[in-house]
Amino acid sequence: MTNSNDDDLLSRIVSDLAAREKVYRDARENIERAQVSLNALGPLPAMAGSMIKESGISPRVTRRAGPKQISTKWFKITKVCPNCGKEKNVGREFGVVVRRGEEEPYSWCTDCRGIAAKKTYEKRKQARLAAGNS
Repeated sequence: MTNSNDDDLLSRIVSDLAAREKVYRDARENIERAQVSLNALGPLPAMAGSMIKESGISPRVTRRAGPKQISTKWFKITKVCPNCGKEKNVGREFGVVVRRGEEEPYSWCTDCRGIAAKKTYEKRKQARLAAGNS
């Protein structure tokens, strides 16, 4: 035998979930509409770019039409990274670049490229600081 309080609680939970789903769906549609309108503008002027940065929206995401589509064959191939020596999936963990009109995988995996980029950034930052103190 169910209690009327249980029924009330259940109906409130169901209506709350429905309301949250509607809010989420509306927000997602607004984001998609904003991305489409920004893509139609083409390259954003410098002032608009700084306004977007201040708003907290990533300009890279809003200016792109969508993720780059690569051939599905890369997701079936594994490759050993020459830097870390680990065997990884090319499509997911190496990435693909188009050179001379043809797709080819990056030589290093995304993890190693990220570490190398951070090291390069830190090295250049130290050089700038050293040059500024001289």
